[in-house]
Amino acid sequence: MLKDGYNRKGFTPLEIPGGIKKAPPQRQNGRHSLKFISKNKFLTGFTILEILVVLAIMGVVGSLVFVQLGEARSRARDAEREQEIKTLQNALAIYVVNKGLYPLAADPIPLTGQDPVSVELKTQDAISQIPTDPLNRDAYRYVYESANGSTYRITYSLETNSISGKAAGSQEATP
Repeated sequence: MLKDGYNRKGFTPLEIPGGIKKAPPQRQNGRHSLKFISKNKFLTGFTILEILVVLAIMGVVGSLVFVQLGEARSRARDAEREQEIKTLQNALAIYVVNKGLYPLAADPIPLTGQDPVSVELKTQDAISQIPTDPLNRDAYRYVYESANGSTYRITYSLETNSISGKAAGSQEATP
């Protein structure tokens, strides 16, 4: 409580310059009521500096949240990649049971769904749709290789270290 008897918690008081001013009429219980503001009273509100400080704090908090969301998305994409590689490995296991060998690909082939390995897996009903990397850019593709059909290697990349036992970067999956 200030010496003039007004409690001004949370606001910076602004003195009303000039004499007595008439406030706009207000209705109370169906009657008009005129209120006067004397030059001894203060209006309360936030100063521009207080508003700028709050906006700066909100900006810092917002940027931190944005960074955390980006990291969460990367971890989610890595989890999706691991699941899709397991799906491809299961399809290759079904294929080898039916045909006796893995699909041949002497040179590394990106799995796009239209490549010869993908077509062969779908033709043999080992898989209905070939998964592709969530980003599907040059560095983030699933690449299949099997020189002799007795084994294979699928190469893919992770963005983070969120998968237990695997570091960010290039990974290999084999039978």
